[in-house]
Amino acid sequence: PGNVAVMGQSCGGAQALGLIHDPRVKTAVILNSGIADMSMQGVDKRQLANAHAPMLYLVGGEEDMATPNGSKDFELLEKVPVALLNTIVDGHEGSYYEAHGGLYAVAVCKWLDWQMKDQFVNAAFFLDEDVLHLTCPGWTAKSKNF
Repeated sequence: PGNVAVMGQSCGGAQALGLIHDPRVKTAVILNSGIADMSMQGVDKRQLANAHAPMLYLVGGEEDMATPNGSKDFELLEKVPVALLNTIVDGHEGSYYEAHGGLYAVAVCKWLDWQMKDQFVNAAFFLDEDVLHLTCPGWTAKSKNF
């Protein structure tokens, strides 16, 4: 019970943000989502102050309506380690329709292996754009508090 990840896509990302205060949560993955100045599913930016564990945001470039909110959440998160991957061209649906979930699934699995299984070799995928580009050309990464 102390090794829980929460994650969600779009509105589900807002629901995941509503759980980031729970001490059992070891990490959160927010896919094509963010709360910024909105209120959704009973969640608003005040929940970001309750985050206590590392967080990953994946957004899909200008075509993704959630990119501005995910980017603003990244800026608002001051205390926890957070990474923001911008996939640039995937839009709001990410790569979910691709075989095996596409590159979004690769990124999420690398994050979970790092955060939940202590496979530290995966850290470079999120903290070093040169490493990220080997698998995901064109994606951009920002991180802080690591």
